[in-house]
Amino acid sequence: MNHCPVLPPCMILYYSPQEKSFLAGPANDNQPALIEVTNEEAHFLMLCDGNLTISEIAARLHRDEGDVKTIATKFSGEPHAVLQFLEEEKNEYTPDPHTEIAYQILNELDSANSYTNNITQLHQYHTETISDAVEQFESTETTIAHAYSRPHPSLGGVSYGAKFAKELSEIGLIDKGKAILEIGGGTGYLARDFLKYLKDNKPRTYKHIHYTMLELSPVLIKSQKEQTALHCPVISHVTGDALAAPFSSGTFSLIIANEMIADLPSVRMKKEWVDNGSADQIPRESLPALKFIKNFNIPVDDAFPEFLVNLGAWQMMEKIYHLLSHGGTAVIIEYGSPCMYPVAVHLKEHTEYSIHFGHLEKIANKLGFETRLEGLADFLKMDPDVQVLNSASFGTLNQSILPHFNMKPLPTLSFTPEMLGEFLGDLYHNLHNLQFHPLKEAAGPGNPSAFYALTLFKREAQPS
Repeated sequence: MNHCPVLPPCMILYYSPQEKSFLAGPANDNQPALIEVTNEEAHFLMLCDGNLTISEIAARLHRDEGDVKTIATKFSGEPHAVLQFLEEEKNEYTPDPHTEIAYQILNELDSANSYTNNITQLHQYHTETISDAVEQFESTETTIAHAYSRPHPSLGGVSYGAKFAKELSEIGLIDKGKAILEIGGGTGYLARDFLKYLKDNKPRTYKHIHYTMLELSPVLIKSQKEQTALHCPVISHVTGDALAAPFSSGTFSLIIANEMIADLPSVRMKKEWVDNGSADQIPRESLPALKFIKNFNIPVDDAFPEFLVNLGAWQMMEKIYHLLSHGGTAVIIEYGSPCMYPVAVHLKEHTEYSIHFGHLEKIANKLGFETRLEGLADFLKMDPDVQVLNSASFGTLNQSILPHFNMKPLPTLSFTPEMLGEFLGDLYHNLHNLQFHPLKEAAGPGNPSAFYALTLFKREAQPS
């Protein structure tokens, strides 16, 4: 065994000299997966970080190499098979970009081939199925706004909503216009912290703004009203569909659509329909998308013969242009890519679709917007080097370790080591192989790397 043993990120060691130690993994049939270990085995496992060979570990432990090999065999072979071996010189995994692109392409193909029309179901889901606002974003569809709803080091020690307000304020997008619309405000955390930041830091601006929240879900509206109750003088709540927003042209100077356009309908399209399709050949729900492609010259030459398009998001661009005043700005944030076609994201009881931001920009420019597309982390000026908890460690903590100690589960936040230590208390110091990674590399709750911010600037009215 000349290679370096390593525990995968999903395995966490609990070690206490006074109590039974154990190795925990993801739950099995909803039962905590725990392997009892001796103190000798625990000391060995603590050194399995992929940087030491068996010989080097034996030397560190002052043990015979044969005895250490026996322990390694126990945990690398059946029935446990939790220990892996890396080449001695390899200390970290570097993803192959070609492999990642291949997976993305396969996802595009699978999403198009398995698509079913769910436009009516999406509306019904939001109006009838959502039953608990907090639980919706804790377990069903965790958003970046939710994962950073508490002050976070990567955001300069403030929450997502406060940082959002700070960045827009510093470039004059709030001072310049006072009528703000947020479409699909989730729990209301973003609006709450956005307004609190302005009240505390820009009190003159705060007194003269009016913040409107447009929401389809009755449960989410109730939560939004509760979260923003302290801001009653400057906020109002309207029930309605994003694509049928009941406002007059030019009503708002700033529109925010944070992590909601993936909830809008996407539809299937075929290249043969684009090239020579007739209305009787094309499903009714796809006809508006074909019209967009023709009218806005949306390039689909790089698509597969069958592909998906973000019809609802395209329609939203027209709606935003209608609602914005001249000189106004809109900010759209969502999961997606500048060039990849929509991919299905299967969530509990509904499906969302990633966004092709290149197509959105094309439509926006044709409408008359000036645009700026950037990664969400760049838009919010997030610190990319802040360490956050890996999703595999997060899962094992919630599925196996915390239930074992009858502790409440971790909320779905982007935990730094300090935040996790505060939450777990003394238990934190008994856990080993917790995996943290820089935000720019992280794969865990609140990973912003696949999210983009599209800022739309509507030109000032031309003098007549």
